[in-house]
Amino acid sequence: MTMICEKCSEKPKRTEKQNSALWLYFTMLADELNSGGLSIQDVLKNYKMEIEWNKNSIHDIVWIPVQKALFGTTSTTKLRKADIDKVYEHINRFVSTMNIHLPFPNDPDRLDKKSMLKGEKIDYPEENYAEPLL
Repeated sequence: MTMICEKCSEKPKRTEKQNSALWLYFTMLADELNSGGLSIQDVLKNYKMEIEWNKNSIHDIVWIPVQKALFGTTSTTKLRKADIDKVYEHINRFVSTMNIHLPFPNDPDRLDKKSMLKGEKIDYPEENYAEPLL
């Protein structure tokens, strides 16, 4: 059950499912970058040793810098759904230049990377968001 803060009119920043979806995406993107042979160095071009991606490196090196640039915070707990969508859109646009596209999980309890990449039908929300601008 979603509770609304008594002292403010805002809804909570994110749900447990949104948090799970966020970390599932980090894991999936790390796996996809690794499968494509793209090390952190290949993507960022500023490291001296080869390091494979994992969900924490996606969070720290990819997600948080975009989030901070867009919203001035490094805490994912401060994000609303629309904020998560904007960060995801920026990252997805960036990794698409490396021929990688992963839809953001809308039900992390039900989805796994294999079912998403097999092309199984997934019912995503119909909402359309404007192109985010920096």
